[in-house]
Amino acid sequence: MARRKKYGSAAAKQEANRLKSLAHYHRNKEKINEKRRVPECQMEDNRILYLRPPKQAKQLLNVGGPEIKPLSLPETKPLSYHMNSLRQLNIATSKIFATAGGNPKTYHKYVAMLYQEFMQELASGGTFHYLDPFLPPLSNLEREVDWIHDRVLNLAGPTSEQLAQVGDLQRMLRHAVLGIEELQMRCLGGGREELEWRYENHLLRFQSPGRRREFLYNELKLE
Repeated sequence: MARRKKYGSAAAKQEANRLKSLAHYHRNKEKINEKRRVPECQMEDNRILYLRPPKQAKQLLNVGGPEIKPLSLPETKPLSYHMNSLRQLNIATSKIFATAGGNPKTYHKYVAMLYQEFMQELASGGTFHYLDPFLPPLSNLEREVDWIHDRVLNLAGPTSEQLAQVGDLQRMLRHAVLGIEELQMRCLGGGREELEWRYENHLLRFQSPGRRREFLYNELKLE
């Protein structure tokens, strides 16, 4: 059986709520009026102007540490700013690759030059740590290009020509880092002999993939 309705209409419900509020006021009249009173007033042209005290700012909690200041958001840079930074990174990359001679715009010759120097170092009793100093400059440039990639993606979009230019430098630096790391890992895992064998057969990452496919095809024919 359904509960019996307490109020017959909306007007009756509204009147009951009014009486309830009125009863609440009479029960707590002193506290309510205390909050409504204004401490100061003045007369002007027979009118009473109530002067409310100004609101006080909330005090920050001091927990014994230094005062915490709001962080300043970075200034939004235009797309031209990031593309100019990309040109500077391209120049820095070209200077690193130029030590290989020939075409400084490709990482293949640069890693090949490092391979030759690495083999000479191993022949004189060196270790794979010879290539350690060559990684930080490229890794730092790669990190900066990744930062520019995110900004250009937000400003120009995923199909823009500017983002494609960032991606070209991004891939070049990444392949150069992977090539140097592969030389170290192959030397550490299989020794100098395996590293030489892989280089002669164009099986290293920085070498031409077409020559690698040709080598694997010849091996299958011999089998």
